[in-house]
Amino acid sequence: GLLKLLESPGNDMSEWPDVAESLRPYLQLELMLHQQHAVCWMRQMESLGGLGINSILWEERQFLDGGGKYYYSPALGQIRLGKPPSTVGGILSDMMGLGKTLEVLCLIVSTLQQLK
Repeated sequence: GLLKLLESPGNDMSEWPDVAESLRPYLQLELMLHQQHAVCWMRQMESLGGLGINSILWEERQFLDGGGKYYYSPALGQIRLGKPPSTVGGILSDMMGLGKTLEVLCLIVSTLQQLK
């Protein structure tokens, strides 16, 4: 059901060494492990393909007669003919004092090269 649909396979930390290298000229300290996870997770959420976060809720399906496609959300119990918007990002909700500001600054700095 819905819980299986929303189950997370975990966070991919394989890009952390490259991210840490891009932060080195700007950051004079080491991030704690939970902050490293957060920065990697935010980068992944910013670069989702397809429908982005909406791919969790929406499936693209074909009409049985082959006459086109529609979008179905089992979790919402809705059908749409138009494609749901592609949505990227997420909610950073660490507890107070765990370094959300630093994590967001690291996200910005680590993606500067993509903006150029």
